[in-house]
Amino acid sequence: MKAVYMWVILEYMRQRNAFGRDEYEFVTRRELIEALKIKPNILSMTLYRMKNNNWVVGYPKKHYSRYYCLGSRALSFLRKHPDFLNHKYFAGFQE
Repeated sequence: MKAVYMWVILEYMRQRNAFGRDEYEFVTRRELIEALKIKPNILSMTLYRMKNNNWVVGYPKKHYSRYYCLGSRALSFLRKHPDFLNHKYFAGFQE
């Protein structure tokens, strides 16, 4: 079930164009909690793992990150699989 949250967060950030190029292209923690109906502690753990693996970048970088954009690994993944929701790997999690 843990991997499902990562893909859902990634898809939400892609839809919101959270590429981090300007101030409107970031997603907040509160926005993710409200939009995706994820518990705050689960979101924190998932974002922590995603930050460590370069799927997302958190700002400010010091302590408690409040704003997130897509990281380098997510951008390269989205270039290869722009419609990843129909990918066979993701389809297995939706059951």
